[in-house]
Amino acid sequence: MLNNLHAGQFLKVAYMMPLKLSAKSLAAKLGVNPATVNRLIAGHTGLSIEMAARLSKAFGNSIEQWLLIQQNWELENLNVDLNNVEIIYLGKHHEQD
Repeated sequence: MLNNLHAGQFLKVAYMMPLKLSAKSLAAKLGVNPATVNRLIAGHTGLSIEMAARLSKAFGNSIEQWLLIQQNWELENLNVDLNNVEIIYLGKHHEQD
């Protein structure tokens, strides 16, 4: 159920809901503006390293855990056209004119 969630969604489902924490109360505990928490849990912003550090301290887990949650979501939702990217090989340089 918690696989491939945005870090904000994970925060809401895994921590805020079970602990009955509102965005306002969590923001106060983290020392941030409630709008910051609201944007994160709504998925309107990604998880910053600073927020990962705050969440890590508050919930007793690692910064890396929070960043991996966000990174995994971003990789799962990557939608980039790579057709115009030229492949570059180390040690070889091929000029195309």
